[in-house]
Amino acid sequence: MNPELSWDGLIAWSEQYLSQIQSKGTENLPVPNQTIQETLLFITESVTFLFLIYFFICDYFLKGSSIGKRIFNIRTLSLLKPEKIPLSSALMRSAAKTLILFYFFPIILSVAILTKFFHKSKQWGHDLISQTKVIDEFKVAELLKNQITS
Repeated sequence: MNPELSWDGLIAWSEQYLSQIQSKGTENLPVPNQTIQETLLFITESVTFLFLIYFFICDYFLKGSSIGKRIFNIRTLSLLKPEKIPLSSALMRSAAKTLILFYFFPIILSVAILTKFFHKSKQWGHDLISQTKVIDEFKVAELLKNQITS
């Protein structure tokens, strides 16, 4: 019933914010009231938590295979225990990926990309931290098949 607590208040502020950016640039942007700030913080924290849980479930319970990884026939392996990613590695990897995406995107993503191209193992930063590696299952199967026939 209170418009400050509704989606209408959030949408009204976001429309005012976007129209201000389009017409006058980033000068004198409207400041959201306390309720809208709390709502935006709640949304941000909820989405962050969902991503953290999704990455963790994919790494730990689905043996390193997310939906996208299954489509492209790749998966994550632990360098410590190849049969299953340890709990600590899965938590560390999911936390690092979530931090890269939501909080330190340009800075940490740049560092992660640099490690991918300049580190001898060609791993992303979150894989180095968690001691994991993403592999192409098709290439591994072909390699094993060639070794057996040789």
